Amino acid sequence: MMSDRPNLDLARQFTRDLGPASIAAGILITLHAAVLHAMYSSFAELYVLPYGLLLIVFGGAAFARTESKTGQGLRWVVVLIFAAGGGLSLLQWGELIWGTRVGAVQGNLSAVGFYLMAGPALFVPAGLAAVRPGWVPLIVVPAIVSLAGASVLGHGIYLFLQAAMPEQGHASPLPDLMMLTGVVLSSAALILYSASKGLRLAKRTGSV
Repeated sequence: MMSDRPNLDLARQFTRDLGPASIAAGILITLHAAVLHAMYSSFAELYVLPYGLLLIVFGGAAFARTESKTGQGLRWVVVLIFAAGGGLSLLQWGELIWGTRVGAVQGNLSAVGFYLMAGPALFVPAGLAAVRPGWVPLIVVPAIVSLAGASVLGHGIYLFLQAAMPEQGHASPLPDLMMLTGVVLSSAALILYSASKGLRLAKRTGSV
């Protein structure tokens, strides 16, 4: 069973490879978000800017060495991000438990469901990053891939609905669609890059 033990050196190499790619994708997505905001596009409300900024921060945390000052600073930023997400989820729980029945069901139900299901779990990586600095790169890599996958799925479906069924709402201008398409393509490229790097490292260890 010796081959089943994780190779931390290769894992660290993977995080250092993925980090710059995440930063580059985050910068591109942030620029797209800035253009959407400048155009007063409704697409700017799809969390494009926070998504791009998260990719930059998580990418930096994946690349930076945790013993460096930059790595330590990014470590605490990562802790705050995960802890804030978990805290926001607790606020949602509080509204449902102690709020009125009418008030509990107001707002975006899909967003509330996301907070209730995924939010509390964010305290786990926050705690690990706080007590285990060396684990930070390994903690943020799944977050990077998950965010990119959510963007491809969520933004991609939104694009499809806008293009295929414009009668369901107001047809979006072409520049807005092009900007959001750039976000989806950047996310897809990040996923493909991470998959290719992972497969190469797996071949080196004989896992595949």
